[in-house]
Amino acid sequence: MPSRRYHAFLNISGGIDEKLRDGVPRRTEAAESLIPILLFLATVVPAASTHRVSGVVLEGGSGAPIHGAVLALANGKRLAVTNRDGQFGVVTVSETFQVTAPGHATRSVAWSGSSPRVDVGKVFLWRSSRIAAAVNPPLAVRKLKWSLGRGEPGAKTVPVFREGVWDDKHPAFVIEDLEPGEYVLTFRGDGPLQVHATPVSVEAGRDVPVSVTILPTTVELQVFVGDKPQPDASVRFNQTLFLWSGTVECDDQGKASAELWQAGKFWVFAQVHGRVVDGQVETFATDRERIALEFHLPNHVVRGHVLDSSTGAPIAGANLSLEVAGKGVLGGVSDPDGSFEFDAVREGHHLLRAYKKAYRLEKPSSVTLTKDDTDTDQTVTLTPETAARHVRVVDAKGTAVVGGDVFFGFGAYMQPLEVTDETGRLTLPEGAGTLFVLPPDGSFGTRTVAADDAGEMSLAVPPGVGSVTITSQTTDHVPIPYVMFALRMNGVLLPPSVISRLASRHHVPFRTDGDGRAQLSGLPQGRYDVWPVRSREELDAIFSGMAPQPAATVVVTTLPEMVTLTFRPKAP
Repeated sequence: MPSRRYHAFLNISGGIDEKLRDGVPRRTEAAESLIPILLFLATVVPAASTHRVSGVVLEGGSGAPIHGAVLALANGKRLAVTNRDGQFGVVTVSETFQVTAPGHATRSVAWSGSSPRVDVGKVFLWRSSRIAAAVNPPLAVRKLKWSLGRGEPGAKTVPVFREGVWDDKHPAFVIEDLEPGEYVLTFRGDGPLQVHATPVSVEAGRDVPVSVTILPTTVELQVFVGDKPQPDASVRFNQTLFLWSGTVECDDQGKASAELWQAGKFWVFAQVHGRVVDGQVETFATDRERIALEFHLPNHVVRGHVLDSSTGAPIAGANLSLEVAGKGVLGGVSDPDGSFEFDAVREGHHLLRAYKKAYRLEKPSSVTLTKDDTDTDQTVTLTPETAARHVRVVDAKGTAVVGGDVFFGFGAYMQPLEVTDETGRLTLPEGAGTLFVLPPDGSFGTRTVAADDAGEMSLAVPPGVGSVTITSQTTDHVPIPYVMFALRMNGVLLPPSVISRLASRHHVPFRTDGDGRAQLSGLPQGRYDVWPVRSREELDAIFSGMAPQPAATVVVTTLPEMVTLTFRPKAP
């Protein structure tokens, strides 16, 4: 055992190291009584590895070195002070420390690595700024929760790093120690739609006054299935700019009332039994006292059972998907008796699929609903598989992707599989096809699988660092709203089931809004082809290779890109 480590343990006991010579304890009675205990500690408590971390602290903007900046741990323990050249060198076991200097905003520095010496490079400190916020009448509440996030409106994520409580006795408050940048200040009440977000741009060394006036309006909701109220439905509101969401629960008459604090555009989804049935884009203005919103859902029901083709036994826990023509994909799971049910299904030609680990689906079931149809029953049979093959999914850093949505199939016909497990693995059914994986935090990855691929394969999901804004307009530059489009990335078309999941889970729109605009963020880098789609026939033509050349092609990198779809009027 190295004597320096033994000496360090002895120093903890206090007063014992004066009995040491050359790292070896003299055999006194006191020392002998402690040695077995200390040897035991040295055996079972591994010493944390230390690193020498170096770098230089500079003034933001000018780049001048900052003399006397303090480096400390989160608990306040001081590590070092920078010299005249702004340089520092500290010995630490922590992978995060803070850097402070008078008049500057605090900067947290995170590092990692196995090397005993780590250079974090340049650390910039900016002149400290403040936000002086005030909430004005006529808001009739006593307390609000507020939070401050770093990021621009419309960003995929705006991490919250400050939060607190506002009360009407102190309508003005100050948020200090801020770096320059873009922020979002959000206030929340107790109701699901009592949210108000405000963008704030902060410059170095300046106070930014923010005056917030919240004008509540009441949204009156009612959900119908056919001409009958739908009991216990719910309606989810997703704010398209600030990306906050709230769900309003309806009563046994399909009615609900909620106070709305934020104006703007929303994706509004009607849900039955927790499943999204229909969605639409709505623009709300809070200068009205009341807003009425009704959902009229179709009244068809598709139900049935999932059975084992060899034994006829029911299969519980099978993932089901109903691809509704022109309206995305509905998902569900079979009950213990193998039964399933999809409510409020619209008319049209639909496809029903099921997936269960260790089974395969021979072919999807076609479900056709007409205006005069009543409820329909379907039996889905799955065939047991004789061999299993696996895929391990990781991100760009090699970390396992846990809970990723998985789709496998060919062309437009994709079936959802079970999500990736805690090791990032999934089991693939037999046959050839294309595999899509959508991690919970965004982006997507894809690979082609051959019929004879066996054993364990791998898929690395690239980071979602790209964004594209697609606009649809006439030749006179008049916006055309609600234009749907299909995407092909690096030669692989994104199927409807993947598009539906990206839209519902990650808020990636695949049609333009009321202003003829769609902002797609969290995209992997690559070459993207874009087709406008106006019917199922056009979508089928794209997937069959019979469609014309794409309307636009764009190479997505880390820089924002723009695509404009311009439509000419049809000849009479």
